[in-house]
Amino acid sequence: MRGIINSRVLIVTVSLILAVFSAVLAEPGSVTASQREQLKSLAAEMRDKTRRVRDELMRGRMDLFAAYQSWDLNEQRVRQAISRISRAQSALLNLHLENQLALRRILNSEQFAELSRQVVRHWGHGHKGRFGPFEESPLDRLPDKAMLDAAGVSPEQARKILQFSDSPRRQAIIDRLQRYSKQLIDLFSSYDLDTATARRLIDKIHDCQSELLELNLEKQQVLRSVLTREQFEKLRIEMSKRFRMPAGGPRPGRPVGRR
Repeated sequence: MRGIINSRVLIVTVSLILAVFSAVLAEPGSVTASQREQLKSLAAEMRDKTRRVRDELMRGRMDLFAAYQSWDLNEQRVRQAISRISRAQSALLNLHLENQLALRRILNSEQFAELSRQVVRHWGHGHKGRFGPFEESPLDRLPDKAMLDAAGVSPEQARKILQFSDSPRRQAIIDRLQRYSKQLIDLFSSYDLDTATARRLIDKIHDCQSELLELNLEKQQVLRSVLTREQFEKLRIEMSKRFRMPAGGPRPGRPVGRR
């Protein structure tokens, strides 16, 4: 189950993958009745755990988005939201490892190898990139040029802001994140999983995620140093339009982003 890391950070699909596992291994003779029941229980358990953590991640992102809507940055509020996001990101990474270890407790090496072949056959090679535990918020790359133009931002102002989206520093973090992600997914493809190495890679991946959160905070600080308050308010309205939210920020219980 080797994942292809593309230019976007990958989406968590633990429960979906487990559902596929349960389906392909339910074929007669592939697993015992006991194993089949264990796989179904594992799928249900991981689906529930993943949903709870992803809900927490979304709430953290909504908190951060709301904090960034204010001209006067409340550092305590921002830091609390960043910590909430960071904890959820770490939990998702460790849930993926927990899932991998659980699978190996249920299946033997031959069954695991067959499972890997079945999953690739089921999804096709073009979908390998889906098998990753990582996610980037669309907010991380905003505002874009179209938003800045709509807010009446000058080309020089826009240049100072957009440099955070495509800066060598950001690209270096993304490159490391992609490299560590690929190493982790490759590690997961082996039945003899090196747990210590997996945990070290998870720590490195999480460090990259934390760096991206800090870089995004720097961008928010630059926004307020480069733009006038009037420009900032116009930009805030443009971002709210993009995410179909009221200009005052996200409503409780509503996810950030397009559906």
